[in-house]
Amino acid sequence: MRNNFKTKIRMLTSAAALGVAMMVGASMPANAVILNFVDFIDTVGEQAITNTTDFGAGLSNGAGTMLLGGVTVTAFGSNTTVGTVANQSTGPYAYLDGRSGGFGAGIGVCQNITGSNQCNPNGDDNVTGNDPTEILSLSFNQDVQITKAFFRDRDHKTAFPVEVGTGIPLGPAKIDFSVNGGAATAKTFGATTPLGTLLNGVALGILLAEQTIDFGFNNTQFYLSGLEVFGKPGGTIPQVPLPASIYLFGTGLLGIGFLARRRRRKAKGELKFA
Repeated sequence: MRNNFKTKIRMLTSAAALGVAMMVGASMPANAVILNFVDFIDTVGEQAITNTTDFGAGLSNGAGTMLLGGVTVTAFGSNTTVGTVANQSTGPYAYLDGRSGGFGAGIGVCQNITGSNQCNPNGDDNVTGNDPTEILSLSFNQDVQITKAFFRDRDHKTAFPVEVGTGIPLGPAKIDFSVNGGAATAKTFGATTPLGTLLNGVALGILLAEQTIDFGFNNTQFYLSGLEVFGKPGGTIPQVPLPASIYLFGTGLLGIGFLARRRRRKAKGELKFA
């Protein structure tokens, strides 16, 4: 009996070692990418996104497109309620606002532009609730899941003062968002990251190709500075490998669990040797 038990232990040890070697030599794709609009604007320059804008992606939906991280992103602005889709031939326009005072901004909305696609007046380039209320909408050329959205305030920072009425803080700063024209949901801001302030919670929505996600004014002005996007197998989003240390950690936990179970059984007299 004892010899049989030792044999089983050796087999388990060998199998575990083989499994660790295989897992260290391989990685599991996660299909995740950060769409950093601030860095993108540094490259292409500050300007409105019109229905003739094409940043290396190919035009679609009668609005301007951008190619970021292997994903074709269509961006457009609109007025009135969340979920409204507009053709950006006459405005409002999605607007790429650059850095000011060392701080990047992101994508906002501008009502009117000059002949060189600059916002007029230049301070009207974020998403605001002034009459009319503005909406920023995005769509993608493939199925995606948006798990995080990063924002900056009207001053390109992450403080997010509440701006209803007199501007006196009245509660948490928040925005509205909608997936594919559905009912608007109010979301408050949470943790601050180098790219911007995150909305509380994750998994904002799963979008099929060409469906939209809409971000609208609720009680504070904002820019969209970035998105974390997951794709599906077969898409063009680069695959990001998980570190091999994750697998080693999991194997270690299995080993600890096996030893703990063996000790419990021995304490109960369940392990008997001939």
